[in-house]
Amino acid sequence: MPTVSTASKVMDILEAIAAHGDGLGTRDLSRRLDMNVATVHNIAKTLEQRGFLRQNPQNKRFEIGSRLMLMSRHSQYLNALLNASKSLVQQVALSLNESIMLVALDHEHVINLQYIPGSGALRVAEPEDVTEFAHCTATGKLMLSQMSKEDLLRYLDHYKLKNHTPTTLTRRNDLVKELNQIRKKGFSLSCDELCEGVSALAVPITDPWGKVIAAIGAGVPTLRMNQTAYRKKILETLTKAATDISSNLA
Repeated sequence: MPTVSTASKVMDILEAIAAHGDGLGTRDLSRRLDMNVATVHNIAKTLEQRGFLRQNPQNKRFEIGSRLMLMSRHSQYLNALLNASKSLVQQVALSLNESIMLVALDHEHVINLQYIPGSGALRVAEPEDVTEFAHCTATGKLMLSQMSKEDLLRYLDHYKLKNHTPTTLTRRNDLVKELNQIRKKGFSLSCDELCEGVSALAVPITDPWGKVIAAIGAGVPTLRMNQTAYRKKILETLTKAATDISSNLA
């Protein structure tokens, strides 16, 4: 059995590598964690042998391994996310009195985890799997912006960017350009793209390492969304909720 101090070092190494998308080498880990180089090397190699880490053969950096990736997608993964978010999504719905949605990216599918419709007459019913029209919704576009190039290409090949309104993005280059802007801005906006008269705004939810794993969004009649002060209120309300949900996950 490892001692408590060794277990702590193991977790420090795993968290450091998970937080660094390009992987980390032994000496870099040693500097970042103020840990002996030999200790870092021995722990990392053991984790590699168990499948929790892998070592890139080109640059020798350690990266998250397949076993840890599979464990992070445990069958209760989405339930844990929903439990951390549920009451906060309800609070946002009560505060704004608009339609609120919580979505997550799960195995290249954009999944609707929670949807609370607003009391107004103008709203859109949402199925559990919203992948097919993710390209024309705020939460969907935000999650597409987090896909790898390979996953996004598969999505584009499969779903073909179907047209729903005159403002739906149906050209790949236009969608890719907008997804790049979403990553830079930190939020996503759709205006009459799925249904005329309905707009939406969404913000990201991050895990303890800062990786986007979900999004919370508000569907609002376009007339109200076009009001600058109200749009700012929606963005601030969603951002606070996303921050609180991320804190719950941590």
